[in-house]
Formats: sequence, structure tokens, C-alpha cells
Amino acid sequence: ASVAGIASALGKATKHKDKITRLWATYAAVKTGVGRKVVDLIEFFKDRDANVGKTAAKALGEIGARAIPDLVKALRSRDRSINANAALALGEMGIVAKRAIPALISVLHHNPKNPEVWKSMVLRSNAIDALGKMGPAAKTAIPALIKVMELKGVNLRLSAARALGKMGPAAEQAVPVLIKSMKHANLKLRRTATLVLGQIGPAAKAAVPVLIKELKEKPLDAAEALGGIGPKAAAAAEALVETLKHKDWRVRKVAARVLGKIGPAAKGTIPQLTEALKDENAEVRAAAAEALKKIQPEE
Repeated sequence: ASVAGIASALGKATKHKDKITRLWATYAAVKTGVGRKVVDLIEFFKDRDANVGKTAAKALGEIGARAIPDLVKALRSRDRSINANAALALGEMGIVAKRAIPALISVLHHNPKNPEVWKSMVLRSNAIDALGKMGPAAKTAIPALIKVMELKGVNLRLSAARALGKMGPAAEQAVPVLIKSMKHANLKLRRTATLVLGQIGPAAKAAVPVLIKELKEKPLDAAEALGGIGPKAAAAAEALVETLKHKDWRVRKVAARVLGKIGPAAKGTIPQLTEALKDENAEVRAAAAEALKKIQPEE
């Protein structure tokens, strides 16, 4: 088919009575550069049906880098549907949208000139998620995410914690606020903060004393976090030995596995891991055997 023929067909489809058909026809026209612009897709953000806006965000995510300038402008819109879906679209792009990082950070801060933007929970949540999807490339957002972690509400703090976890060791400066969040009344936030410390890895070694205490209350989560910290969590070896005696086989298995991740620094636990080779549960026995190999590697 000729370019003119394709343009004509897409032009008709963009006027179809079904809005989803119109949306994807607009996407095709933008993608192929035939008769439509990125802003035409952004218009779908205004639809009363939230699913239409989300679908348009997905479509713009597939358009990729050339949609970024218009999406950054849309982030500053006073229309909540437009700015929230713009952040969603940038998140769909992942690392491709890294040049939008400053704009995404800016919507996390209070803006006296545009207070409505700041008040939108959906916009801020979508922006945080987008930054998280970029991982360590978005490390300049860490100070702003730490500020979010200090807010009173739980939902945004959960989003910020998850984003920090995806940034790995680069998020070392967030360790104090994550430790503080482990004491929060909300169970989900406490658990997320604990697991994120493990995702930060050895850089979260300052959390080891708190995680050792947490082994008594939430042994699975605390042990997982200690495993992420690895050899830097050697101080937890003695406490993990006690966890090897837990009544729940899953806890015993994780404890053995984490001792293996600590490695040679956990050599003092060899007798207890050797005893765990007799555990009634096959998975615990296997984890103990693997840990012994890591702690006492063959010469």
C-alpha cells in the first residue's frame, strides 16, 4: 500500500466511533509519522474512562524517546489526568526516559505556583514508580525519595521505598530512613523497608544490628535482608544459628542460605550447619549443604 493509502486509512480510523480504535489508530499514525503528533495521543489522557488514559500512556511508552519532550510538558499540566498519565507513560519507557529524570523529580516537591500538581497522589506515585524503573540511572532522585519517605502517609512511602530498592547500592544514603521505617506502625511499610535494605546490599551494613533484633519478630524478612548484605552481615552469624532451630522449616532454610551468603566469615557456624544436614526437611538439608560449601570452599 502507498503512503497516501496508509494515511487515508489511518485518518478514517482516527475518527472511528469506538475510542479505543481511535486511540490505536492515532498511535499507528504517530508511530509511522503519518498525519498525527504525540500531542494527539496525549489528548486521550483527558478521557473520563481511566482505562483509556492508561492505554494511551502505554502507547506513548512504545513511541519512546521522541515522545519525551511533550510528556515532560504534560507533567506540568494542571489537569490531573494529563500529568498523572504523562508520568505513567514515562515509566513505561524505563531507562529510555532518563532525560526526563529532572522533570519527574520536580513533581515530588511542593510548588507554590502550581499546588494542585503537588497534591496529586497519583502523579507523585507514578513519578516515583517511573524513577524506580530507571534504577541506578535515576540516583539523582534519591534525596527527593528520602524526603518522600519522611512524609506521614504510607502509600507514597511504600512507592519511594520500592524505588530506592531498585537503585541498589546507590541508595546507601537512604539506609537511616529505611531503618526508621522498620519501626512504623504499618506492617507493609515495615516489611518493605526491611527487604529494601537487602536490595541495597553491602552498602546497608549499618542496618545489621537492627536486622539482628528483627530476626526474633520477622525472621524471614530480616534474614532475607541480611542475605542481601552478604559478608558485611557477619555479625549476624550467631543470631542466625539460633534461627536454625526455628520451628518453621522455611525459616531454617533461609537462615542456612544466608549463612552461606555471609561466606567464610561465618565459619564459626560450621558445627550447627553440619547438624542441620540431619534436618527432617530436605530443603533445609540442601540449604545447609550449600552453605557449608560456601563457608568452607574446597581448596
